[in-house]
Amino acid sequence: MKYYFREDDDETCYLINHWKRFLEENQLDEIKLFEAERIKSSDTEYFYCHIAGETGLKGENTCGKDCKDYIPCNGKTGKCKFYGNTYEAKENFITLKTK
Repeated sequence: MKYYFREDDDETCYLINHWKRFLEENQLDEIKLFEAERIKSSDTEYFYCHIAGETGLKGENTCGKDCKDYIPCNGKTGKCKFYGNTYEAKENFITLKTK
């Protein structure tokens, strides 16, 4: 599955279905989308929390036992099941158009 950033927003990326709905809901003819590339966990100090919908800084007390939504993947300890990757926009883009 590929994620895409909108041309004027490099903070949040979504799947193509989100952008198709975005076109319809905003009555746009087209939008320019940049392909998102996953950043390796070892190459960044950030993570994405799927439950909060926010990016956090690794090592801060915002993730883990201090979080009310923390659920370890293995059911005991460790990485939370809501812990996600971060992405950056690549140079290649597509232009998504309405039918």
